[in-house]
Order: sequence, then C-alpha cells, then structure tokens
Amino acid sequence: MQRGASISLCMIALDEASFIGRALRHVEPYVDEMIVVDGGSQDATVAIAQRCGAAVIKSTWRHHFGDQRNVALQHASGDWILVLDPDELCERRLLDSLPHLTSNPRGVDLFEFLRLNYVAGRLLRSGPDWQDRLFRNNGRIRYRGRVHERVTGHSLGTKAIPPRILHRKSAARQRRQNRYYWRFPEHRAWARNELRRWGPQPHLTPG
Repeated sequence: MQRGASISLCMIALDEASFIGRALRHVEPYVDEMIVVDGGSQDATVAIAQRCGAAVIKSTWRHHFGDQRNVALQHASGDWILVLDPDELCERRLLDSLPHLTSNPRGVDLFEFLRLNYVAGRLLRSGPDWQDRLFRNNGRIRYRGRVHERVTGHSLGTKAIPPRILHRKSAARQRRQNRYYWRFPEHRAWARNELRRWGPQPHLTPG
C-alpha cells in the first residue's frame, strides 16, 4: 500500500482477548505502529496484542475513558492517530482511504467516521453515529470526559463519507457493559435522553 503520512493506531483494552487479535490484525497493514493501553487485563489480552505487534502500555484502569485514551495518545509517534476499540473493525474502503485523508491539503486536522452498531447481529435503531477517530498528532488534540468521552483541541474537522466503522457485540457483552456504564451519572442522563428519542434499545437499559 502506498504510504504518505505515518499513522499510529491507539486502542484501550481491558479483558478483550476475544476481540483484540482480530481488530489488530485487520488494521496492522495500514498503520505504522499500534499502541494498546491495557488497564489490567486478567485474560490473554496483553499476550495477544504483543503477538500482533502492538506496543502494550500498562495503565491501571481508574474508570475514566478519556484519561486512558490520552495515555495512548501520549505514546503515539505517528503524524496522525487512528482510534479504534477492540470490538470494532473498519471497512476496507476506510482503510484504503487513509493515505488520501492524511495527505489532505485543506488544513483538516480531524475526520469523523460513521459507525454502525450491531447487538446480536441486529443494527441498532438509534445508530449509526459519527465518531471522531482520525486526527493529527499535534500535541493539542486530547480526550475529555470519563465516559462518552469527546475529542477536543482540533481546529477543523470534517466527515469522511462513505467509509464506516463496524461495531459488533453479543447480547451478553452489551448487558455487561450496560451494568458497568450505568454507574456513571453522565451515562444515565445520556441513556434517558436517547430512550426518549428512540424508545427501548439494547444499549439503553441498566443491564
């Protein structure tokens, strides 16, 4: 593949042995380095990530997604940063578009990708959603927020159409995550707003 600017994949993980290998192998040919910040996994997450060629940074999980993502950004050396979660895969055309996007002459420093969310094989009615996942590694762009974290510090962002991120979960995994997220007041407020908008959805219940 023709390369232009260098790209660092940044990922955070905690007990993701069932997913992380596939995610890393899928994206590895398209990036220059892979950074995985592990929050203290008790399964084989770390060993699998290392076998896939990722640099694993250990950072104790303190229930703050923004801070954990920022640890990964601090270790990235590429010109651009691509952020993915272990249970996400990019469409091939998204990966193929990376050299073009990162060589853009328009001064754009952040790209949003459309994410399709599936639970138990079914597309969520409340999705898809736009995610800030590709941005310049300029030392100013960082994450803020302990849950539903958002990217801050960019100057000019744009939507990248049509490439998409595919986000797939089992029903059991979704229930476990719901129970965890429901402890955060920010998530409860967000979920209640989404419930009013979309009605009952698998990811909007206490678990």
